[in-house]
Amino acid sequence: MRQKEFTLSLSKGFAHLILLFIIVLAVIGGIVYWNVKKTSENNSIPQQSNTVTPTIDYDIPTTYPTDSSHKVPNPNTVYYGNYEGSEVFFYTNKQESTYYEGGIPQVNLYYGAIVKINGNLNLSTHYDFRKLNNPKAIIENIPLYGLSSPIISSDKYVYVGISLKNDDPDKFIPYRNQILQIDIDKKQSTPVWQQMVDNNTYEGAGGEVIIDNTYNDRYLVLTIYDCTACEGSPVGKIVVNIDTKKEVYKKQISDVKVDLLTNSFSYQKLSAFKEKCDPPEDYGCDNGYRTVMKPSGQVYTEALP
Repeated sequence: MRQKEFTLSLSKGFAHLILLFIIVLAVIGGIVYWNVKKTSENNSIPQQSNTVTPTIDYDIPTTYPTDSSHKVPNPNTVYYGNYEGSEVFFYTNKQESTYYEGGIPQVNLYYGAIVKINGNLNLSTHYDFRKLNNPKAIIENIPLYGLSSPIISSDKYVYVGISLKNDDPDKFIPYRNQILQIDIDKKQSTPVWQQMVDNNTYEGAGGEVIIDNTYNDRYLVLTIYDCTACEGSPVGKIVVNIDTKKEVYKKQISDVKVDLLTNSFSYQKLSAFKEKCDPPEDYGCDNGYRTVMKPSGQVYTEALP
């Protein structure tokens, strides 16, 4: 009887062990299955990189490109392109890219100034470089202060007056004038005339220089003003031989004409005239009249330089 009870007890104990073993296997199997499933799910999700890709806000650009194919213009570079149907030169710098909102200065690196070729448009207002079609970097890496108008073109070249910064600390106005002859297709520029501002080379004059005309890429006629960074007035004319760089300077003359057949140029001297103001209180008027300088009298002729 006891033997039978012992055998029965042993059988129940063995059954309990088997049941416990099955439970343990089930738990282990569940854990393994959960891990495999979780790994599979993780592998199916696109992995995120730790590298953050920066976004460019083109309304507030912060970097400059290295070539003209980018939309943000480089400073100290002159671009050629078409702006709303006109051939222009475009340039930018800190001054040209700064504007004001509510009296607070703001900077938009797309903004710059344009000068129209063969026209008198010289607006240092905020033109958007992104509107310049097919921009070409014509002049690069120069200490550019600005361009002057007008820009004159011939069949082969474009002539432009530029102002370049000068590092000479002894100069009150630290920049120099330069006239460039530019080949647009080759993107080559050659200085044909240059002079430090306020250096007293030209009697009574030392300011901005603008281009009046070019003659068969052989001669230029320039106008030089009396001062810079002021409300200056024209003082004289400079006739420049582009090839030899020789020149002739004449004060208080106008109506300059170059005759390549006779190798001469003609001009008239300026005389003072009283001109009625409208309205009478207009700037520069005295008792309803202002003094203006106009060509008059004899026509003079001299040999070209």
